[in-house]
Amino acid sequence: MYGVYLIIVLVLVGGAIAYIGDRIGRSVGRRKLTIFGLRPKHTSVMITVLTGLCIVAASIGTMAWLSHDVRTALFHMQEIRQAYRESRIEYEESQKQLEALRAEVSMGEEYLAGIVAARDAAAEEMRLLQMQNAALQDRLVDAEAELNRRKLQVVELEALTGELRSGINRLELVKAELEERLSQLTDELRALEARRRQGSVAFLADEIVHAEVLQGGMGADETEAALMQFLERAEQVALARGARIPGKADRALEIAHEEYFFQTVDLLAASETEWVVRAVALQNTMEGEPLLIYFHLFPETKALYRRGDVILEETFNPGEGDLEGKLLRLL
Repeated sequence: MYGVYLIIVLVLVGGAIAYIGDRIGRSVGRRKLTIFGLRPKHTSVMITVLTGLCIVAASIGTMAWLSHDVRTALFHMQEIRQAYRESRIEYEESQKQLEALRAEVSMGEEYLAGIVAARDAAAEEMRLLQMQNAALQDRLVDAEAELNRRKLQVVELEALTGELRSGINRLELVKAELEERLSQLTDELRALEARRRQGSVAFLADEIVHAEVLQGGMGADETEAALMQFLERAEQVALARGARIPGKADRALEIAHEEYFFQTVDLLAASETEWVVRAVALQNTMEGEPLLIYFHLFPETKALYRRGDVILEETFNPGEGDLEGKLLRLL
């Protein structure tokens, strides 16, 4: 639509200029005017030529004024050609790149076809491997079950080994303690023998001074009174054996730790059974020395030995040597 308007404008402008030129030519012809000293006929021709030039110039100017494309074509044609050449070069390069891309696409399609074939082969191999894996899984389940049984056996054996090692360690500790105790007893026996030559031994270490059966479950006061009577009878035994507290002729016993007494009272009061209570010498005590004791308690059970029963008997010849060693082996 824009082109139609432009043509109409150009026709109108050209017609107007032609009309004006014709009027000027007629006026010059009638008046026989001259320009630049030319003849009227030549002047009329020049005016006609000038009118044509004006028509062309007016047409071009109008088109340039009304159309940006015309202005661009008139004044930027060289630039357009340069841009066209550059665009042509870019187009040709793009065509080359397109051909290269098409070649790459073709190669990619061939590569993809190879990959698809490899994928199908891998899928078939995977199917076979899955079948093998299923068979191996079954074998693995059986192997794991067997392994768990073996592990359980190992755990049981390790536990048994640990118990045996613990038992061995305990036995070694007991052996070491017994050896140490034997050494101590040997030293004490020798010391007692030396002291025996100088004086009399009233009580040996861990010797039972006095023992009774006391009823448990009584009140704390009654239990304390019963335990005090027990200590009084034990003290009579100690006095009879020669133990004494210096400065106190009627006293011989001292409890190694005061809390032993109250702990024993609490234990007897809290239990309904009968208890065998023993007063035991803490250490070797010579005549004239105070006797330190501690309590040994255990529930009354069926007696294994009666008072006066012979546990072990062996005959020694006074003329034989190493009587101390034989006595220690007997103990």
